[in-house]
Amino acid sequence: MNLFTETCAVIFFVFSTYMFSAALGVKKVVKRQSHSGRALHVAMLVISFIASFTRFDSWGFLGFQLFPASRFSGFLGVAVCGMGVAFCFWARRTLGGNWSGTVTLKKDHELIQSGPYGLARHPMYTGILTGLLGAA
Repeated sequence: MNLFTETCAVIFFVFSTYMFSAALGVKKVVKRQSHSGRALHVAMLVISFIASFTRFDSWGFLGFQLFPASRFSGFLGVAVCGMGVAFCFWARRTLGGNWSGTVTLKKDHELIQSGPYGLARHPMYTGILTGLLGAA
């Protein structure tokens, strides 16, 4: 790993730590996603994060380098990663107690349309995917 990749990994680690701690103050669940659905969701998430920080040099077209490695592309990648994670953080803060790591129905559930939810249909996914794009 290089300094830029490690910086992106730290950004995601700090954000993950925040997400776990913020999960303690959410509203009570009324209805929850099935265990098999949740297991599939977690498996895909783990695989995507591992793939994001794995070198694919010898995997045919996956080893193709789109941009030449330079300090500029490294700084740009970290900036895109940081902006994506910051957008996801903003979305999570806007959701407040309505957030859940699984598909759930909360007590006194509300439809949030302000902040990043006025800009994107799924701002947390948008932010995470943008962050992963920067990390790549």
